[in-house]
Amino acid sequence: MMLRYSLVVAAVVGLNDPAMLSTSGPGGGPSLTPMADGAGQLLGGVGVVVIAVVAMLALTSMANAGVLASSRFPLAMSRDSLAPEELARVSERFQTPRNAILVTGGLLLALIAFVPVVELAKLASAFQILVFSIVNVTLIVFRTSDVDSYQPSFHSPGYPFVQIAGVVGGFGLLTQMWTLTILGAAGIIVGGVAWYLAYVGAGRTAMGALGTILARRREEKPVTSD
Repeated sequence: MMLRYSLVVAAVVGLNDPAMLSTSGPGGGPSLTPMADGAGQLLGGVGVVVIAVVAMLALTSMANAGVLASSRFPLAMSRDSLAPEELARVSERFQTPRNAILVTGGLLLALIAFVPVVELAKLASAFQILVFSIVNVTLIVFRTSDVDSYQPSFHSPGYPFVQIAGVVGGFGLLTQMWTLTILGAAGIIVGGVAWYLAYVGAGRTAMGALGTILARRREEKPVTSD
């Protein structure tokens, strides 16, 4: 996939004039259809139509996959007592988390209806980068805590340098994005912390991997006497 994406980007950049890529979009900004632009340069109107049809089919499939995948977040949170238990209910007929899908789908529809498409794409990109960065942090936390529940079948090579590079690179990318995107990423972090403190912070009895590390550090701290 890395090779395929790299070849596609190389083809798009090679086929298009730099001015088209950087100034042919709305308000003189970057082009929003670089692949269609490249296909137009290579095959004319037929190429644009082919790319448009493929894009519609791909986006329909990805939208469906995105809703189904994102609904697993509230499902998992509910099962860990981090969200209302209704989100963990699974449809007997379809064996899918119906309530989680409805909540996720409704939120996505609201964003599409009220947030400009370009800004929504930027926010989605920022969210993905933020998730990838936090995943790297999470792996370091799990490996450091050595909790019994963490028994992976695959161990990431290059630990912890690959994960540190992922975290630094991810947050570095966020600093290069638009102010609204940075604020959106910060809002996600603040909102997540606020949700945890308000919904489960006080009554939380189970200890996570990070809590295990902190408790271990407290136990290892030497006790000094007067």
